[in-house]
Amino acid sequence: MPYGDGVDKVFEPLVCAKDLQDRIMPLYEANKDKANAFIKAGFTPIFSPPPSNDKAKLIALGKSHIDSLKKFAEFINDKELLERLKRVHEVAIWDIREAIWELDLDEQLYKAITKWRHKAEFIDEKAAILKETYGSVVADALLINYLLYPALRHKPKEDFLKSCFEIYLLGHLCEFDKHKLAIYPLAV
Repeated sequence: MPYGDGVDKVFEPLVCAKDLQDRIMPLYEANKDKANAFIKAGFTPIFSPPPSNDKAKLIALGKSHIDSLKKFAEFINDKELLERLKRVHEVAIWDIREAIWELDLDEQLYKAITKWRHKAEFIDEKAAILKETYGSVVADALLINYLLYPALRHKPKEDFLKSCFEIYLLGHLCEFDKHKLAIYPLAV
């Protein structure tokens, strides 16, 4: 399944099957060349899209990510999170992950999103198993919640994690460090 072949069978029994499948297929596409290289070398492919050098696009996605998270903070009525996100005015593109000294905004964000997702309820309880599956694919709570979004009942109208996923498709991750969003390439 490193290319997405047969993935439709996984989603078939679910109420929102097409939406869930449409979410994950860009990840297969972005990872195709890397998967081929891993398979040819005799390794199991991993989901780690190759990094993009398009800094302008990454910065635009970073700004969009910050704006979307502000709307999410409004949706869950978390005034403290909203105020902290309003103080983020910089998107930094790093060649490698540097030391991040103040992860408390990132931690606050992850806690708020995790709490929201627990309350959001699944449209189809069978979709809950995808949480564990996605965890082994992307190993990031924000990305897992992006992939689960169609299966959730109580959610903002705006797909507030889409920019984060698009950053990942460009082979990067992002974290908040005090008043900036740092974007850096995946390690693998």
